[in-house]
Amino acid sequence: MCCSSFEFRKRESEETKRKSMRRLGGDVCGSSRGESINIVGVIAKIKELFEGHPRLLLGFNLFLPNGYEIILTDEDKKKTDLEQAISLMNKIKKCLGNDYEYKSFINILSMCKKECKNVEEVNREVVVLLKNHSDLLDEFAKFLVDSSIANLLSNLDDDKILKK
Repeated sequence: MCCSSFEFRKRESEETKRKSMRRLGGDVCGSSRGESINIVGVIAKIKELFEGHPRLLLGFNLFLPNGYEIILTDEDKKKTDLEQAISLMNKIKKCLGNDYEYKSFINILSMCKKECKNVEEVNREVVVLLKNHSDLLDEFAKFLVDSSIANLLSNLDDDKILKK
């Protein structure tokens, strides 16, 4: 795969994040075992600390007891979807290797947006285009399931996408 070193760094980064979250959890929740923890207060503090970083907010759910959960606002969800769409588009542009293939991909998305092609047609064409990149196909398939994210992909400005 062309992006295998990227995947390695991503996994390494995820482990670093988990360790940082554990440390932060101890700092926010109180490191003394004798202290009583006010979970609602902890959630409020975490929301304040991670404002504008929806992925980090969701990551802290791993450390909350059963029955408690940090839920994203609509604005945070949109921000997360946009970040994921931009990230996927950058990966696809990097891995396709030439402008013709990338422009073909953009054209496929545009045709979907204009409803000239249905999801099955789009998927078939993207499978052919990304046939040597199963990691990207898997990620794209997840986006295609959510039509609002598929619309985001087709609406991205080229200046938000990685320039070669």
